[in-house]
Amino acid sequence: MGSYATFRVKSSEVENISLHTRFRDSENTYPMKRINKDIYEVTIQMPSTTGLLWYEFTFDYFGQTYTYRTGPDGLGGEGQVDLFGNVPYQITVYDPARKVPDWYKEGVIYQIFPDRFYKGDYEGTYFPKSVLHGNWSDKPHYFRGPDGSIEYWDFYGGNLAGITEKLDYIKNLGATILYLNPIFLAMSNHKYDTADYHRIAPEFGELSDFKKLCEEAKKRGMHVILDGVFNHTGDDSVYFNRYGRFGPGGAYNDENSPFVKWYNFTDYPNVYESWWGIPSMPSMDKNNSSYQHFVYAGDNSVIRKWLRLGADGWRLDVADELTDEFIVGIKSAMQLEKPDSVLIGEVWEDASNKVAYG
Repeated sequence: MGSYATFRVKSSEVENISLHTRFRDSENTYPMKRINKDIYEVTIQMPSTTGLLWYEFTFDYFGQTYTYRTGPDGLGGEGQVDLFGNVPYQITVYDPARKVPDWYKEGVIYQIFPDRFYKGDYEGTYFPKSVLHGNWSDKPHYFRGPDGSIEYWDFYGGNLAGITEKLDYIKNLGATILYLNPIFLAMSNHKYDTADYHRIAPEFGELSDFKKLCEEAKKRGMHVILDGVFNHTGDDSVYFNRYGRFGPGGAYNDENSPFVKWYNFTDYPNVYESWWGIPSMPSMDKNNSSYQHFVYAGDNSVIRKWLRLGADGWRLDVADELTDEFIVGIKSAMQLEKPDSVLIGEVWEDASNKVAYG
């Protein structure tokens, strides 16, 4: 497929204008031809595979070569001329055969933090050192211990039954997709410290509540997307089990545990890699085949199981910290289980090239 680039100049002293491209490991330079007084143009052949095509312009002006790229923020739009260069422009080369489901492409997403959305007809159970607010309008509060860590997590009682009860309200707002922050067993109120990927948090409901939510959403033409936190687990989890809450075993307590190789210990058991250095969230080894099998490769993997139970997609927490292979594996499993499901990745900076925080 051919594409053309144009470059406008305001001075007749500008010479030798060229377009430079980089795609994967290939770099090319295309001299541009003048087509009228101040417009230069060149036609190039676009790559046949997917990826990012980076491009920039160079030109000579009174014997000095300059580069024209994006501004310092690298977000495109009006560029900047300088001697040293900022970030090149970019174009995403995509596969037109890979269709985005209409339900997602044309949908409106409503994000829900389950504990603080609505309390339905369900009495949840809470772990020790949990504080349940008696008033929905209470101000959230971190109950910290002497070392600054969270000693008590506060909850408001929102649950899956409450979301189901409010589906008509959400639909009337114009939303067609529910994106739920984590709903799996975890000690915190935010649930990004997963304790068990196969269990619904008892504060939020039971498996039957999740199934009912998905069924009722489907009746209304709505879809449900789950939050998948696979870069790390909680230290208080079935897999790491630092505090023995889940009985004997676990990576922290048993060097022979099948979960040990899921983590990256540097001095067993107390020194290990964790998300942003937070010890309550030990990081996973995404290259470990056993962990890959558990998350996406197995027939009853986490990814496939919850799609089978009614979910329509996954949002990946800190996708920039997952390997490309891991993400491709998740996507492949989703296509096998539910071809019209969607996969979303969280990247706080530039999601087009999966780069964040350097």
